[in-house]
Amino acid sequence: MNSMLRQWSRAIVLVALVTVVLYGIGFSLLRVPYSILLAIIAFPFEFIPLIGPPVAFAIILMVAPISGYHHLLWLVILFVVVRAAEDYILEPTSCEVAASIWHRLL
Repeated sequence: MNSMLRQWSRAIVLVALVTVVLYGIGFSLLRVPYSILLAIIAFPFEFIPLIGPPVAFAIILMVAPISGYHHLLWLVILFVVVRAAEDYILEPTSCEVAASIWHRLL
């Protein structure tokens, strides 16, 4: 049981780290000032189910214009693409362990 929870925790941390990397690459390609710092903002919010990622991105959307980036539509498109890739590709494959936890408990 402990090893399964450990694997599930690793999967969740992996998803959060991939989020930071994808946002960092995307923000850098879009030439957003402070792109790495803005990407790191998303990391802790990835652990909050459902509302965490949109809240993190709302914060990023508020900070980006202050730092001098005014093409917010590109940021919204990046958010949609990253979330779709994570929700439909990364999380199902990396969190398979979570399903096996409940399967073994029952």
